[in-house]
Amino acid sequence: MTVPKLAGLNCPNCGAAVEMRTFGQALCVVCPSCHSMLDAKDPNVTVLQQAQSAQRIEPLIPLGSRGKFDGTKFEIIGFQVRTENDPDDGPDSWQEYLLYNPYEGYRYLTEYNGHWNFVTVAHFIPEAHSETRVSVKGTNFQLYTRGVAQTTYVIGEFPWIVHVGDSVSVADYVAPPQMLSSESTPEETVWSMGRYTSGQEIWQAFGLPGAAPAAQGTFANQPSPYAGRIGLWGTAWKLVLAAFVLALFFQGAGGQEVFRQNVSLASAAQMTPAFNVGGHESNLQIETRNRGTESFYLHYSLVDQASGQARSFARSIGRDDRAVVASVKPGSYALRMETEPPGAQFDVTLRRNAGSFWFFWIAAVLIILPPIFHTWQRSSVERARWQGSSR
Repeated sequence: MTVPKLAGLNCPNCGAAVEMRTFGQALCVVCPSCHSMLDAKDPNVTVLQQAQSAQRIEPLIPLGSRGKFDGTKFEIIGFQVRTENDPDDGPDSWQEYLLYNPYEGYRYLTEYNGHWNFVTVAHFIPEAHSETRVSVKGTNFQLYTRGVAQTTYVIGEFPWIVHVGDSVSVADYVAPPQMLSSESTPEETVWSMGRYTSGQEIWQAFGLPGAAPAAQGTFANQPSPYAGRIGLWGTAWKLVLAAFVLALFFQGAGGQEVFRQNVSLASAAQMTPAFNVGGHESNLQIETRNRGTESFYLHYSLVDQASGQARSFARSIGRDDRAVVASVKPGSYALRMETEPPGAQFDVTLRRNAGSFWFFWIAAVLIILPPIFHTWQRSSVERARWQGSSR
């Protein structure tokens, strides 16, 4: 881009030279020496507003800096500080930079606590759905804040007349990483669209030395680092379903049957014949099927014939029941059975190395832990985002 030569004038208040960057398009310009607001269209360069207060605010990006956005180079020609007075939290200020390109026109940069937005004036009116929701081309924007913004500091040049003390009603709607904003006066309402931009991107665009000031907190339209992982839950449920199907398959496969007996207890207790459990150490699944209509309480004892040691447990038997005895070594065993009340009729089947649903539950918990953690992280970001809302 070829940059034309700059025009200039002298401040009638202090005599200092005032540089002009927009070649006759500016309506007002602020003297960099005494901060008087000057009428740039008046051949006599009258003073529109006397010097501001003694405060001097240095922009993070100096006037005259040039940076490239979306392939177009813009120059910073104006800077202002705007302030909202919250009755509860006091004044809250942010910075706005006016950017200019002679062929593309004006753009804006806004900065608040290290958070930046690249802003373009919108040539549309959003569709209103409620007091807190509007939409643009199918994208819904939620109201984030409303208030009155006052210009509290200004330097540079502007294509409109700006005064310290000017006030407008503002409203911000967010759909991260976008922010839709309105500025209203009794005469008109202007809409603009902002795109969240990191400080690092701003520093790279302008070729500024050092690092951008660190962003503080979570900004209204700052994109969440977890927003793109909503599909985690869908993937997790598919994996849980796959694990369930596998568990059913292995459960149905049943392992190696080592003993089966139809039991009719004439007395309270009975011992089965001895049976062999071969192979390596594995679990032993005991299936019980009630042949009667009444539930009963069943005490099992798996007795090692070689050592005489027994592993005992009890089950409440309604219709069908499965129990698993873990880590059963190869050897000869017998099963002692005792029921309350006595006289129950049931079938008992023992299978070595049978499938167990415990593995499914362990797998299911491990599968859903990542999306649970992600959901918590995402919710934390959203809570932090909306803490600053005043809607």
